[in-house]
Amino acid sequence: VLRLDERRTAQVSSLLEGQVVSLGAELGAGIRKGQELATIHAPALADAKTAFLQAAARAQLTRREADRARVLLEREAIDQKDAARRQADAEQARTDYGVAESKLHSYGLDQVQVDALLRNAQQPAEGARHDDLADPYLRVLSPVSGRVIARDVITGQHVTPGLALFIVSDLTTLWAVLDAREPDLPYLAAGREVRIRSSLYADRAWNGRIIHVGDVVDEKSRTVKVRVETANAGLLLKPNMFVQGEVVGAEGTREVLTVPADAVQ
Repeated sequence: VLRLDERRTAQVSSLLEGQVVSLGAELGAGIRKGQELATIHAPALADAKTAFLQAAARAQLTRREADRARVLLEREAIDQKDAARRQADAEQARTDYGVAESKLHSYGLDQVQVDALLRNAQQPAEGARHDDLADPYLRVLSPVSGRVIARDVITGQHVTPGLALFIVSDLTTLWAVLDAREPDLPYLAAGREVRIRSSLYADRAWNGRIIHVGDVVDEKSRTVKVRVETANAGLLLKPNMFVQGEVVGAEGTREVLTVPADAVQ
């Protein structure tokens, strides 16, 4: 049976609770990595941005106070205890800033976006408001390139973390999960070339390579699962399609007379 390549497949969900404002991809659409799939109104994101900007401002202020305290201490204008207190405040503020920044990263903002948020807060554009900086709109991006093979969300829907909104997969490579008999095991190893065939395309074959041979023999069928990575040129092969595999160059192969199973009375 053909399966999705799990290394090129992603289940996309929202990291925050909120309401879907817009959708950026339809079922079956081609998607590139980093493309926006949905926009979600998430008040918790605005709160996190506000907390980050406040932490950044406090970290900057306490750092200046600590630097000034060191200068005053050298001039004996303040005592050691006051200087140590200001240094401790600066270290605590720096820790709080790091925590606030990590929270934004956990919500999906990368370092470029965080730096831009901080830069815009420190050097606001003319007419800019604080609300513009701490906007509550979470943009859900695709972590992989491929095709949208599942979409379980509509505009206006209330979503929660963990709810699968999209499944995106690169269908140009698939896994063929084959059942190999025990006598076949000597001819199976990672890296061996395998031809994949489908009854729908009798005149075609797809080249693949074994990437894993199962470690356990099924007690009932006496077979072992073999996973083959195969290129899917033209996207003719579909996940869940039945296929057959032939190990290229396997020794001991022979021709046999066969009949359809339903012909046996």
